[in-house]
Amino acid sequence: MSEAFSSPELKKRVGFTALGLLVFTLGSHIPLPGINHEALGGLFGEGGILNLLDMFSGGALKRFSIFALGIMPYINASIMMQVLTYAIPSLEELQKERGEEGRRLIGKWTRYLTVVVAVIQGISFLALFRQGGILSQTDTLHLGIIIITLVAGTTFLMWLGDEMTEKGIGNGVSLLIFAGIVMRFPTMIAQQIQIVRENPAAAGAFVFFGLFLLLLVTGIVFIQLAERRIPIRYSTRTVGRQIVGGQVSYLPVRIDIAGVIPIIFAISALLIPQTLSNFIPSWQGPVGQFLGSPWYYLVLGGLVLFFTFLYSSITFKPDDIAKNLKKGGGFIPGIRPGKNTEEFIAQVQEKITLIGALYLAIVAVLPQMIANAANVSQFAIGGTGLIIVVGVSLDTMRQLEAHVVSRQYKGFLKT
Repeated sequence: MSEAFSSPELKKRVGFTALGLLVFTLGSHIPLPGINHEALGGLFGEGGILNLLDMFSGGALKRFSIFALGIMPYINASIMMQVLTYAIPSLEELQKERGEEGRRLIGKWTRYLTVVVAVIQGISFLALFRQGGILSQTDTLHLGIIIITLVAGTTFLMWLGDEMTEKGIGNGVSLLIFAGIVMRFPTMIAQQIQIVRENPAAAGAFVFFGLFLLLLVTGIVFIQLAERRIPIRYSTRTVGRQIVGGQVSYLPVRIDIAGVIPIIFAISALLIPQTLSNFIPSWQGPVGQFLGSPWYYLVLGGLVLFFTFLYSSITFKPDDIAKNLKKGGGFIPGIRPGKNTEEFIAQVQEKITLIGALYLAIVAVLPQMIANAANVSQFAIGGTGLIIVVGVSLDTMRQLEAHVVSRQYKGFLKT
C-alpha cells in the first residue's frame, strides 16, 4: 500500500476517486423541498423492498435527496441493453463487428434508456409518496421540478461514475454503489446499539448475527476467488528455424460467473408489482402482503436462479471460445477441437453455473430471513450488499495492485 502512494499518478487517481465519493456523499444529504420527513420515515419503517432500494442509494431515498434514485436506473438500463444485445442479432453484430465504435453507440443508447428508467421510477415514487401524504405540495409545477431534479441527479451520478472509472481507481459505478451501502453501516450499528441498551436481552441475537455476517463474508470471498481451470495446450509449429507454440495455459471458469447482476435483476423484477401498485391503489394491499410473506423469499430465490443461468449464457459462450481456441491452435487435452470442445466447455459451464446460482440464491435470501428471525432486521444489510461490498473491494485492490506492478515494470524498462 505504501508503494501505491509513492507514485504521483496513483496519488492523483486515488484522490480523484475519494473526491467523487465525497461529492456523492454530500449530494445524498441535500433533501428536496416540500417533503414531510416524519411521514417518509414512517413509510420506510414498514420495511419491504423500499429499504433495499434505499441501501443502494446510501440512504438518499429515505431522505429523498437530489440523489434519491441513485445509480440503479443506470444499472437496470445496462442489464436491459445486455439482454437486448443477446436477443437482437443486429445489436450483437453491431457490438462484435464495429468494435469500439459499436460499443460506444450501445453505451449512448444505454444512457438514453437510463433517463427513461429514471423518469418512470421517479414518477412511481411520487405517486406512492403523494398517496401517503408525504408531499406537502402536489401541484404540477412542483412535481415536475422534483422529477427533473431526480433524473438530473441520476444523470450526474452516471457521468461521475464514468469519470471515476477513467481517472480514478476501480469501476466508478460499482464504487458509488459500494459507498451507498457502506454509508449506512454507522446508522445501522447505532440503531442496533440503542435497541440493545433498551433491551439488554437482544445483545445475544445481535452478536450472533454479527458472527454470522463474518462467516458469510468469508464464504463470499472464497466463492468469488474460486474458479475451475480448464487446461489448454497449444500445438507446436515450425517458423523458419524456430519452433513456436507448445505453451500450456488455463481457461478459468469462475463459480460466481454472473456476479451480483442476477440478484439486482431479480430485485428489479420484483419492483415491477410495487411500481404498478403505486398507480393502482387496489393492488397495494395484496402486493404489501406478498412482499412481507415467505413467498417473497421463494420467488426471489427462483428469480435469482433463472437470471443466473440467463446472464451466464449471455456473457460466457462456449461456441465462441471453442472457435477461438481452434483458430489459435489451442486444444483441451483429451478433447477433440471443434464441436467436442464446445460441448465439454458447455458441460463445465452448466455445472459451475448451477453451483453459482444456488450460492447467489442462498446469499440473497438467508441473511434477511435470519435477521428477521433474530429480530435484528435494523442491522441486516442483506446478502446483496455483502456481495457488492466484497466484490468491489477485491476488484479495486486488484486494479490498485495492477497499477503498482505496471509502475514497477515501467521503472525497470526505463532503467
